[in-house]
Amino acid sequence: MNSVFHAIGGPESYFTTSEKAIWRNLATWAFGDDEWIELPGPADWWPEDKAIDSTGFYFLEPNPGYRQALELVLASKYPNDGSYERVLASDDTLLLT
Repeated sequence: MNSVFHAIGGPESYFTTSEKAIWRNLATWAFGDDEWIELPGPADWWPEDKAIDSTGFYFLEPNPGYRQALELVLASKYPNDGSYERVLASDDTLLLT
């Protein structure tokens, strides 16, 4: 059997706002570690002449709060330093202020 992927619309129609926010955060964390960033989905979604910002998969400006949020997510126990109270309530990013 052969399967064929029919892309109807672009990545903005396949991913939720929360999924896009998670990707933006992961991309920001990886940039700090000089890692290669891959966009999700088939390469045809990402033509060179299309602005990535319109898809919701844009890159965030570097901020230490993004790394702090990653460390909070990966923590093995609840931190007693009040960091949970500094989480920015947002659908766009995961950030400690």
